[in-house]
Amino acid sequence: MFKRLIKSQALRRRTSWIVAAVLILPFVLFFHATGQAPPRGPGGTAGELFGKPVPWEVFEDERRWGQRHLENQLGDIPETFRQMFTQAAWDRLVLLEEARRARLAVPDEELAASIRRIPEFQEEGRFLPDRYHLLLRASGLTPQTFETRLRKDLLIERLISSIREVVTVSDEELLHVISVGRGTM
Repeated sequence: MFKRLIKSQALRRRTSWIVAAVLILPFVLFFHATGQAPPRGPGGTAGELFGKPVPWEVFEDERRWGQRHLENQLGDIPETFRQMFTQAAWDRLVLLEEARRARLAVPDEELAASIRRIPEFQEEGRFLPDRYHLLLRASGLTPQTFETRLRKDLLIERLISSIREVVTVSDEELLHVISVGRGTM
């Protein structure tokens, strides 16, 4: 077989192309694919969600919003709980993507009604636009940013409500799950 390979010019050429394809093609594909992968971290991606890259800025925005929301409710949060914000940001991104897939939306009227119900923007049960703008400015938010965030919160609430409407659990099923969780039957 090697004698035929040495004597035949066409066979040598085919063999060379096969060896080149086997050795060179994987390197070309590997370096081509790694050259297109976005970097991780600031300016790149935070990870992937349903096969799509999540920009770092989007992830950080969700993480900061969750942290700010919890700090507004509870005050100063210990450093040991800060890791929760990373998981909470991913949870929010998953829920928002699922709401997008379900084609859920929050109408402007519902958003406006929700803003008017926030006690911090009211005086004696009446919404005060000046207080709304003043408090947003003091917290470093523009009305557009705040409304976008609130719309996302309402979207998640709507998704969870739609799931609750569909899912029903009987008392027997609940007792079964509890007994399995305890290791008894």
